[in-house]
Amino acid sequence: MLFLMIASLRAVQRADLGTAAAARVHIAKTTPIKNDRIVFMHYSDKYQCNPKYICEELLRQGLDYDIVYIIDRKGREKLPEGVRGVRRHTLRHFFEMASAKVWVDNAVNFPWRYVPKKKGQFYINTWHGSMGLKRINVSDIESGHWRRAAALAGQIRIRPPEK
Repeated sequence: MLFLMIASLRAVQRADLGTAAAARVHIAKTTPIKNDRIVFMHYSDKYQCNPKYICEELLRQGLDYDIVYIIDRKGREKLPEGVRGVRRHTLRHFFEMASAKVWVDNAVNFPWRYVPKKKGQFYINTWHGSMGLKRINVSDIESGHWRRAAALAGQIRIRPPEK
């Protein structure tokens, strides 16, 4: 009996995930891209790491962008002026992604279970870590999860400077 209850619950969860995925695809297809919008995301929903410093450099230069940072509820008050905080997994999060010209990320957050990237959008992944910028060769990755993630990563792959 317990097995049937668990199997039934999993079937409902899969159906819910399918409905949610279809809704995100619809949002992506129907939301126009705004050329001045850049969306940032950190793997732990915090304002830190490479996305933070890229964001701060854009602000320092006074560039006229609509900057959105996907963040947890507590972190919104820590964002600098000129950056809008949006909670992850909300409709606002999906609309901001669908309308952004550029996505900046540090751990393959964007390609997984969110809004599909459209033609005309750019995905920049800085790959979280302290070894500087690096190139990821999909064939060198043993984990199937990370191999798929690397394959989904954007057009821009960043690597350390040549010595």
